[in-house]
Amino acid sequence: MSTHRPVISDKLPAPRGPYSPGVRWERLIFVSGQGAVDPVTGEMSGADVESQTEQCLRNVQAILEAAGSGLAYVLRCGVFLADVAEFPRMNAVYQRMFGDNRPARTTIQAAALPAPGLRVEIDAIGYIPARPPARKAVRPRSPARKVARASKSAGARRGGGRPRRR
Repeated sequence: MSTHRPVISDKLPAPRGPYSPGVRWERLIFVSGQGAVDPVTGEMSGADVESQTEQCLRNVQAILEAAGSGLAYVLRCGVFLADVAEFPRMNAVYQRMFGDNRPARTTIQAAALPAPGLRVEIDAIGYIPARPPARKAVRPRSPARKVARASKSAGARRGGGRPRRR
């Protein structure tokens, strides 16, 4: 039976309420909305939407990495902006942080965000990548087997070896 479990790490921002920063269920990871709080200082990372977006995504990344994943494996994000007019500036940082990955996304303007001065909050759903298939061990052939095999082939070509069926 599969059960879900919280994602725990000392590198994660402390939750500001009765919830887990992330929850893992099988290979899926559900990341709670992350604000722009620096987990080291406990302070807001900056006043502008660019620095806050970067910190939000660093927090999302820390949770994903604690579960064995990363931003490259995010399937969906929810972005909550204090002012939708800041969308282009948030989007530029979002694009840089995600690189080639393009998760599905919903972006809305929220009436209010949970901390004074917070411009953006981001949640995510990601997955833990499957391990590459194990390679089958190949035993190297001994030189003696190679020689025996080669001489057997040569004998068959000269007419030796097993008689041909007619």
